[in-house]
Amino acid sequence: MYLNRQHGLFVTGNGTIYTADKQNVRVQAFSPNSRSGMTIMNNSLLSYTEYVVTNSNGSIVYVSDLNMNKVFLYPQNLKIPQLNTGAGCALNQIYGPTGLAIDSQGNVYIANRYCNHVLKWAGPNANTSVRVAGTGVAGNSSTQLSNPYGLYLDENKSALYVADLSNHRIQKFFLNSNSTAGVTVAGGNGAGTALNQLNSPCGFDISRKDGSIYVADNGNNRIVLWKVNATQGIVIAGSASGLAGSTALLLYSPFEVKFDANETFFYVSDLNNNRIQRFPVSP
Repeated sequence: MYLNRQHGLFVTGNGTIYTADKQNVRVQAFSPNSRSGMTIMNNSLLSYTEYVVTNSNGSIVYVSDLNMNKVFLYPQNLKIPQLNTGAGCALNQIYGPTGLAIDSQGNVYIANRYCNHVLKWAGPNANTSVRVAGTGVAGNSSTQLSNPYGLYLDENKSALYVADLSNHRIQKFFLNSNSTAGVTVAGGNGAGTALNQLNSPCGFDISRKDGSIYVADNGNNRIVLWKVNATQGIVIAGSASGLAGSTALLLYSPFEVKFDANETFFYVSDLNNNRIQRFPVSP
């Protein structure tokens, strides 16, 4: 089954892989150990698929559509916002949705690329939202974001992590804090190939075992592991020097990285190679 510049990637607890197959304008589902996908959403609804996630039991699939300024839910045939409020940065609007995260109550966290903030929506029936990260103005201060992309929610610690793409860093925001400032937990030293740098990180995942962050370092064609409180990363897939390639050892603009349920493997959406790659997690 062909993919064409797929973006977001998600792996459910039972091993089903979902990917936002951007150029084919569809969402594909791959059963465990199968390379033949099934289309669950297509261009009858979608225009520019970005990220895809599911709820905890995998019964609802959420996909962000950058051009439609909506997040769609499958198979419920619902959308966020449910009303046609148009594109914009008001709290009842979405503009350029990218990363997604879902909590146990069904709240949906949506990164808005063109508004430089992250909004929390109380599901598809909500008429408005709450800003939980970013100010709405692009910048590189601790309270600001610039082109937010992938998200990760640690509900137990009430922490939201954001791939702050144009600031070349991963930011951590404490949702139960009175402070709106984020903490840089990976990158943040400008764009570059040094081990303390990232270059346009799009997606990432966080180990539930030790809190390490696995970053899809898109502009550097590599996956970088940042341990908790580390000041630099470790290249664990792709080229340490940033070389792009199509061999089994190289990557070309990796967009997203996700663990399987047991953290035995991590999967990479290898965008410009039109493939999903699997790598073992080192002990």
